[in-house]
Amino acid sequence: EEREGTMNRADLISKKGSMKQNDFIGRMGNRSRRDLMGRVLTDDGIHQLLSAITDEREKALIAVILGIGNFDLIEVRLADIDRFWRLTFRRQKTGEARGVQLSSRVMEILGAYLEQRKDKSPYLFPAKKPGVVGRDWWKHAENVAEDTPMDSKIMLFTIDRAIQRSGMDIKRCDLRLTFRTRAAEKREEDEMIEKLVCLLHVNVDTAKEILYKYVGKRKNVGL
Repeated sequence: EEREGTMNRADLISKKGSMKQNDFIGRMGNRSRRDLMGRVLTDDGIHQLLSAITDEREKALIAVILGIGNFDLIEVRLADIDRFWRLTFRRQKTGEARGVQLSSRVMEILGAYLEQRKDKSPYLFPAKKPGVVGRDWWKHAENVAEDTPMDSKIMLFTIDRAIQRSGMDIKRCDLRLTFRTRAAEKREEDEMIEKLVCLLHVNVDTAKEILYKYVGKRKNVGL
């Protein structure tokens, strides 16, 4: 006896045609859905984006966002990055502290940006003094406000401008979605490795070899 609310074979057959039609409608609406949900950048996409950004400050800003998945960077100080490349920041709304491990690639980009800075501001992304104009203002110490971080609206504008200049068809929200997707995939992979270690009584390296042999490595690992 079939339970109420379940579909039998006849129901599935009758829905076959409508499923094809709905699938077609879904494909037609992919762009609007993408606009709402965002796009996950591949490793090639990330490389293309960062390569297209020539301003080291803008590149560093984009790289950090891709590396930590957060736009709340205005209060981040240089001292918040320790010698192990771990960034600790507080969320602006809740004040909650969170630590994120930065990759060597992010640190490389940050290093190129910081190397060109001559100011004494403690902030990772400081503000410019009133009246200062020009794209390379941050390279001159006299243009930088030593005790003021970049305004949040200006930071978002800088992000959008950098993306626009790259010529890529992406949005600001895509950067965060890319990080979150990569992080979720990494957690899933780590959980599978941990299970193999427990079930097979092998070390982590052996568990990785087994996993990669049958599942394969992740094609996109992020920044």
